[in-house]
Amino acid sequence: EQRYKLLKEDDLVTCAAVMAAFMLTYVTFLSSMLVSSSRGGGYDNEMPREQSCRKEKGLGQRLYSAHQNAHEAFPSFAAAVCMSLVLASTVNSPTVGARMGPEVAGLAWLFVVYRLLHWLCYAVNVPNLRTFVFMGGLQATTLIFAKTLLGFTCLRD
Repeated sequence: EQRYKLLKEDDLVTCAAVMAAFMLTYVTFLSSMLVSSSRGGGYDNEMPREQSCRKEKGLGQRLYSAHQNAHEAFPSFAAAVCMSLVLASTVNSPTVGARMGPEVAGLAWLFVVYRLLHWLCYAVNVPNLRTFVFMGGLQATTLIFAKTLLGFTCLRD
């Protein structure tokens, strides 16, 4: 309990969303690896990217693409949340421990839900819906940046 003293409950919920988004990048890899392994010849641990790009077609290739996209989307999301945490503790309060708030926590978990849906859309090959949910995740990240930098609020008092 003592080590979390500086973080408020909403902040812990937000940090848990960052951890979940990070773990999704490896869940997507695991799904790609399992599909690749189930095909003839097993998983090529020596040249995994070559296997995914050249040998795999259909589901295996889509899952690997989902894995790559998850790694591309995560850094900006993590940066938005980190910026929110840092600025909340330095701008909003003279003491460390100010909170990011429930809006950032909600947007962070919305990002995670969109990324999970994005992975599923890749798996079942629904490209139009996949694009829509990708844009939803991007919007969630953009709103975290906007709330942090511009004081934009999603909730009404």
